[in-house]
Formats: sequence, structure tokens, C-alpha cells
Amino acid sequence: MVNSGFTLLEVVITLFLLSIGFLGVASMQSVALQQSHNTYFRTQADLLLRDMAERMRNNPAGVHEGYYLHDGGPSGGDPQDCTGSNAACDAAVLAESDLADWTQRITDTRMLPEGRARIIALAQAGAYEISIYWHEKQTRHESELVSEEESCIRGEMLERSCLVLLLFVGD
Repeated sequence: MVNSGFTLLEVVITLFLLSIGFLGVASMQSVALQQSHNTYFRTQADLLLRDMAERMRNNPAGVHEGYYLHDGGPSGGDPQDCTGSNAACDAAVLAESDLADWTQRITDTRMLPEGRARIIALAQAGAYEISIYWHEKQTRHESELVSEEESCIRGEMLERSCLVLLLFVGD
């Protein structure tokens, strides 16, 4: 007698292999979704970096006086609104307004989770480094932890990402 058909063992093996394949596809979908989310954060950080660079270029007097230097802490108080055509703001007030608006958007968790930023002057005259840090789920070991500044340069932050923009403001 000739067996024509599938045995129960063949069906079970086939279902097992198919289920492993579907689990692989689901895992790839999860990773793709996470990477898409991380790309959104990186895009937001890039836009915020370029926004501050333009603000600094538009206020060179405030930049050269050091009004834009920022250590990553919260900006102070409720600054004057310098956005209207009737607004009369000097370089210091404009820089304070720019920093307050910028840091508020960085710390908005919908834009960047646990976002922080800093602006430092570099050794070269007119050179500044603008850095933005945010939480981004990545797989690293705790033994690989180093300082944020060093790891940002090396690109090896544990569950944090950063973008750095070097800006030169002439006289």
C-alpha cells in the first residue's frame, strides 16, 4: 500500500518551521520600527542644531559676548519675547530669548526623550560646539560606559545619542 498524503509528523515539522519564520519576521519588524523612531529623534536633533546655529549667526554680537554659552542646565526665568517686528531686544536679551525657546523645545519629551544640550566655545576664535543629547534605546554593556562628551565623540553612548555641530561665527 502506497502512502499518499502527509503524516502528522510532517505537518508538525512544517508548522514549527513556519512559526520560526514568522517570529523572525516579527522581530525584524520590531527592529525596523525602533530604528524608524530613532531616525525621527535624530532628525529632530539635527533641526534643533541648525536652528540654534542660525540664531547664533543672526546675533554675532551676542555670540562674541558669550551670551549663547550653555552648560546643559535649564534656562532661567521667563525671557522677553523678541519675535515680533516691534520687539526691541539687545544682543543679550535676544540670546536669552533664543536659549529659552531652544532649551524648552529640546526638553520637550515629544521631540527628544530626556533631551539636553550644551554650547561651548572652542579654543579657536569664533568657533563653537553645539551638542544635543537624548535617550535612545541601544544595546550596550554597562562596562562600556564613559563620559557623555567622550562617548559622543566616539559615538558609543549607552542608551543615549548625540549630535554635534561645529559653528564658526565671524566678526
